[in-house]
Amino acid sequence: MAVSGQLLVGFGSEIFTPTNRNPLRPNETVYDNAGRASSMHVFPDTNILLHYRPLAEIDWKHLCGANEVTLVICLKVIHELDEKKSDARLSSRATRAIKDIREAKQSGQIKNGVALKILNYEPRQADFEGTLSPDSADDHIVHSALHYATANQIDRLCIATGDLGMELRCDAH
Repeated sequence: MAVSGQLLVGFGSEIFTPTNRNPLRPNETVYDNAGRASSMHVFPDTNILLHYRPLAEIDWKHLCGANEVTLVICLKVIHELDEKKSDARLSSRATRAIKDIREAKQSGQIKNGVALKILNYEPRQADFEGTLSPDSADDHIVHSALHYATANQIDRLCIATGDLGMELRCDAH
């Protein structure tokens, strides 16, 4: 199960090269695709939803170097956000992220040129092959992204993360 030979990760791997400043966090570097693609499917992980700007405030088209972007939220991310609502440090962020997802789900759009899909797919233990583990939240997201890409014949897909562990998991797939 490969997407363009390897699963791509945002914020620092294959498809992104450093340019000016990051619109997500002003003190970080922007990673922009060298060439514009017609579309890109992006799986934001929980880290992005909790520790970066709200989805509607991010310039996804610029960041991905694409004319159209589809953000795909998998159930594992929804479950993790639900768990974080009871965490005193992250409760307000998790609640805001869930509210933003609910609102965008109604229209199917975050903003012009940026669509939102919820991947209502819950992988079972037997679905995990090779080095993916059903015990790892990151592996659930990677598996969901690969499943989505295969089921929908998507060849331009990335996982948006600020998490080194997720970057390593994506590099392995």
